[in-house]
Amino acid sequence: MRVCLSAVAASLAAALTALSPASAETFQAANCTVESKVMISDLDHPWSVAFVPNVPQVLVTERRGRLLHVDFAAQKVSEVPGVPSVWASGQGGLLDVVVDPDFASNRVLYLSWTPARTGHFSCPLWWSDQERRLGPRL
Repeated sequence: MRVCLSAVAASLAAALTALSPASAETFQAANCTVESKVMISDLDHPWSVAFVPNVPQVLVTERRGRLLHVDFAAQKVSEVPGVPSVWASGQGGLLDVVVDPDFASNRVLYLSWTPARTGHFSCPLWWSDQERRLGPRL
């Protein structure tokens, strides 16, 4: 099962970063068949991927400051509003996104990023709740 999950993760990474949205590929890995299908292309420095629990959806950060919501069932990609301004340079920008373990009931996401106003590598942790409010989290 671990080999199959690794193959699925590799397939997801390839699908999220491919340059040609017309491509799809099926291959055999250990005891499972994996289908790779491009769902989103032309990403600008994708940094982090977080799976949304119990639904076929992921969240993807781009270093320059976009948080994307990818809904595989609806085959739709949308930008999540309300993300803080970032300083995107070198290792700085919008970095990790993590889905709260109780996301199904609280709708909380955690983001790490480099604030635009500082111009240096501090990475505060912020959160977003179901009302799409953002705020510092200690």
